[in-house]
Amino acid sequence: GVQSPAGNVQSVLMDRSPQAVRALAADIDDSGRVMVVYTQSLGGRLALHAVRAEPGPSGSQPLPGTPDVIDATAPHDAAIGEFSVTMSPRGHAVATWILTAACTAVSYRTAGDCRYVVASRRLVGQAWEPPVRVGDSPAPLPKALINDNGDVAMTWTAGLRGADGASRNLQ
Repeated sequence: GVQSPAGNVQSVLMDRSPQAVRALAADIDDSGRVMVVYTQSLGGRLALHAVRAEPGPSGSQPLPGTPDVIDATAPHDAAIGEFSVTMSPRGHAVATWILTAACTAVSYRTAGDCRYVVASRRLVGQAWEPPVRVGDSPAPLPKALINDNGDVAMTWTAGLRGADGASRNLQ
C-alpha cells in the first residue's frame, strides 16, 4: 500500500502481468512517487523489472505507469532478492543488483563464479539506462545513493588478490 497525502493508506496493483513476482524492493521520493523494482519471469527466465507510480488525487489510488524491463539478460535466478532501488528527493532512481557470472583474470577470484555489482539509473522523464557492471565483490549488495543531479555513490567491500593468489577484503 501507499499512503496518500490525506494520511490514508491506498493499495494499487503495480503490474497486471499473469507472471508471479519473485521478490521486490521499493523507494519513495519527496513528491510521493514510488519506484518498485522486482524480479519476474520473462521468456522462461527471471528478469529485473521496474514500475513507477505517481500519487493520485487526494484520497484516491496512486497511478502506476507502464512496467519497464531493466535487465532481461542477467541470470537473476542465481541472486533472487539481491537487488535494491533508491530514489533522490526529486525522483531520480538507481537500481543495483548482484550478477553471478564467471570470474575473470581481474576479479577477486580467477576460477568459478564471482559476484558482480551492476547498476542502472533512471533520471526523471527518461528511460532506464543500460546496465553497467560497477565492480566485483564477495560481499553483500552495497547500498547505492543518488542525488538530485543524478550522481550515484556506492561503497562496498572489495576483494583483492595478493601475489599468493589469496583474496583479501578491502573497504
